Amino acid sequence: YHALKDTHLVQTRRIVWWEIFHLDNMVSFFLNLTPSIKLSDFDTSLLVETLDDDSSSRFAIMYLNCLFRFALIVDDLNGLTNGLNTQMKFEDIDRLKTNISNLFITCASTMRKMNDLYDSQKQSSTSIAETNVIEFKNPIITYQHNANMKSPYAGSAAEFDPQSNADPNHSLETSPDCFKFFMNLLNTLSDKILIMLQKKILLNPYIITDTFQIDSNLDLRLTTFDYNYTDLQSNLLPSLLHYLDSFLLLSKKDMMKFNWKLKSYIPIDELILLLQILAANYRAGLSQDEIGPIIDLNLKIYLADQTINSLKLNWHNKLSSVNKLISLTSSLWELMILKYNINLRLSYSMFGKFKFPKPNYDCPNLRTADKQVSMNSD
Repeated sequence: YHALKDTHLVQTRRIVWWEIFHLDNMVSFFLNLTPSIKLSDFDTSLLVETLDDDSSSRFAIMYLNCLFRFALIVDDLNGLTNGLNTQMKFEDIDRLKTNISNLFITCASTMRKMNDLYDSQKQSSTSIAETNVIEFKNPIITYQHNANMKSPYAGSAAEFDPQSNADPNHSLETSPDCFKFFMNLLNTLSDKILIMLQKKILLNPYIITDTFQIDSNLDLRLTTFDYNYTDLQSNLLPSLLHYLDSFLLLSKKDMMKFNWKLKSYIPIDELILLLQILAANYRAGLSQDEIGPIIDLNLKIYLADQTINSLKLNWHNKLSSVNKLISLTSSLWELMILKYNINLRLSYSMFGKFKFPKPNYDCPNLRTADKQVSMNSD
């Protein structure tokens, strides 16, 4: 590029350009405007993942390549829905579903590559004690909820506190923290773009002005714990709950040192959407006392309350751009607790019975994804 021979300079310029492209598309999405940058205006390649020997840098580059692929899907979505465009064709929706599914495959493949890199680093290093090593034998394990939390409502019987580590005196080395952070960040990308797509095609066309009418599009119930990114009829709620669960894991104390990146994932929109779903559930007659094989309503209440507590603890009065939103959302939640007589103690007491949704890894394309990612990243 411009006859530059310094590969690190080329890499830096690519990072800057793709970050600009990503930010332009995110702003365009939320303002419902056409992006300033057209995809046809440039041919900048994605980042080279094998340029640095430092594993932390390689983790960051591998994550950024997935993030920039995410930006390409947002750009496609913006072009189809923003500006004067109001409706999407079925073939456009099918293409976006395929792209989201491919992004998930790419993220899962990248997680495997990170895992292999981290394992090789562990084997070659003797400075990290065996008790300090966090093993991720496959990407699926990062989707398991691992909260060591204490409920403010359950007294001595409480089990957890999302902002605290299991052992406050136990410190992790930088490399394990960095590894865990990027693995969990990759969990969120496919969910994020799926929720953005669903807001455009499912929620926006059905906004109801009559506050006494139940919006059936928001009266969503959890019917399965495994979901995929192509079934738009049933994947909004599972992906939403999974996204908030991942955010709570990223908000733990050992992860907050990475808040320069985490602030991009503050789930204000996702939290408000969950509160809307909860309100629709209550107005449709759903009760906390109705406990079946899938504990639906109490799981939503738990995640909503924990997410709000996390935002108030970690971000309120620390990030001016979201201060008012956090305050308003917190006040809205307090009003909902009073209006619908929500029993927080009941929800927290059922934590041991919760099972958290996760995307389905049973995808045949995943077997060849590692090769595809490598080819597309150079």
